[in-house]
Amino acid sequence: MLQNLTRREFSAMFLAAAMPRVDPKAVGVRDGVTQQMKEYLQSQIDAQAVPGAKVAASRHGKVFLELFLGTYCDQNARRLPCEASALHPFFSVSKMVSATAVVMAVQDGLIALDAPVARYVPEFAAEGKGEITIRQCLTHSAGIPTAPPGKRADTPEHWKEFVAALCAKPLEWAPGTQTMYHGANGIL
Repeated sequence: MLQNLTRREFSAMFLAAAMPRVDPKAVGVRDGVTQQMKEYLQSQIDAQAVPGAKVAASRHGKVFLELFLGTYCDQNARRLPCEASALHPFFSVSKMVSATAVVMAVQDGLIALDAPVARYVPEFAAEGKGEITIRQCLTHSAGIPTAPPGKRADTPEHWKEFVAALCAKPLEWAPGTQTMYHGANGIL
């Protein structure tokens, strides 16, 4: 169960995709499970419920299933084959990963939840944002809910441009006075 995992074990789950593949039986997975998963996903693709899927499953830290089915699209093309090299943005799902990484850094004494973001990213202090805390970013109360227009974070260069634009962005309200979904904070 997830609540019994240490934070390092939880992190290792994210690295499972880099691990060698094993036969499902070697980790106690019953016969037919991987075939059932493949058939189910293919039925969803055939029914046009989803265009494609990438799935990896691990047990006891060993990957026993990796599937790439159907197609996906990016900002340049549609119906690209869904394969291992395909990059899929997590968007809001990444907030769970970001929050986990932040809490791990807090536990390791690298950052403090109630410290200003500008302590770690000095440029962030521009436009009255100098007192916004990491906690306010994580709780969507930082006062900067609107992402910089026209910016993406899909490459390292675009990420740097996005963060620079967010740092230069003015407040929309006083930090801590309102709560609203802040889509850009996970990128920061």
